Amino acid sequence: MESKFDALIIGGGPGGLSIGSLLAKEGLKSAILEKGPVVGGRYRAMNFHGCHVDNGVHLISVMGSSPEDSHLYKLLSSLGIPVEAKVFPWTTGTVSKDNPDRISYFSVDPKRGLDSIFDFIAFFGGVPMEDPSKKALTKAFGIMENTSEEECRKLVNLSFFDWIDKNVEDPMAHMVLQVSSDLLGAAAKDYNYGQFANILGSFPRIGMPLMWYPTQGSMEDAVIAPLTRYYTDHGGTVLTNRTAREILIEEGEVKGVVVHNSETLFLEEYTAPVVISAIPIFEAVAGNILRTEFLTEDWAEAIRQCANLAYEDASGFYLLREEVIPRDVPRWLHFFRHEEGQQKPNYHNRYNW
Repeated sequence: MESKFDALIIGGGPGGLSIGSLLAKEGLKSAILEKGPVVGGRYRAMNFHGCHVDNGVHLISVMGSSPEDSHLYKLLSSLGIPVEAKVFPWTTGTVSKDNPDRISYFSVDPKRGLDSIFDFIAFFGGVPMEDPSKKALTKAFGIMENTSEEECRKLVNLSFFDWIDKNVEDPMAHMVLQVSSDLLGAAAKDYNYGQFANILGSFPRIGMPLMWYPTQGSMEDAVIAPLTRYYTDHGGTVLTNRTAREILIEEGEVKGVVVHNSETLFLEEYTAPVVISAIPIFEAVAGNILRTEFLTEDWAEAIRQCANLAYEDASGFYLLREEVIPRDVPRWLHFFRHEEGQQKPNYHNRYNW
């Protein structure tokens, strides 16, 4: 088996396949080292009650006003992979624990900018937002919108909570911004202002982010399968059941990767002058794939903070059968797919609010 490449990629998820496809497009010889039996990562599908469905770990959000603004659309288009894009209203239904048999619906209109955010907050909170709170939030979003990417990078040591405490006096606006940090999986005190401003700063322009999802099939069908075909058709090598053990670095130069083959139980060594880690960097450091001796103190501390914020995704999904409303949680969200003017339920996503 070939063991020498121009580049090695650790991880065969959407990131690893994207990088590999771009390298293959340029004629570089690379290999993807994937620890699982198949590629796909968090965009894999599974068989569940007779249905082939997404594992639902993540949805792609587009911080722009159209699907064409997304990195995924640009990537697939640049590779010549056809992408059909059409925007449908994001309709959400809520069911409260006090009134489980009544569904309330809300559709986001991105064209309304921050007003769509205010309506969204009022809908889920059950309380209309007053003008002082709207004014305070508008000011806060404006500050974030005007914070450049360079400034965001310099403000990663400032917690989002401390920034809110200093810049937002209105109690309702204060609470809304604190709760919004949960969208990224951590409390405001654990998130830095730079990262959050880089995301929320786009809301005044786009109102609400678009959720990218294929019209037909799953994310595995729409993203993983075509990227895998492109990669292998253009000379890329996919090596599954290979768990990376160490990135080999000698005298400051990368030499390759040592992997464990779970089928043969042997260690294997692959060589390349470039190694790209397409798995979370804190996983690479925690597994000693990348040793901390090759990191500066600042990098090591930043990676440690990332690891502290890492968590297992806890989404609960319900297929549309006889019983679709979970009774043991205060509230749940239901995203609809709109086709030809009709609302067709896609899946349920449970949140413990």
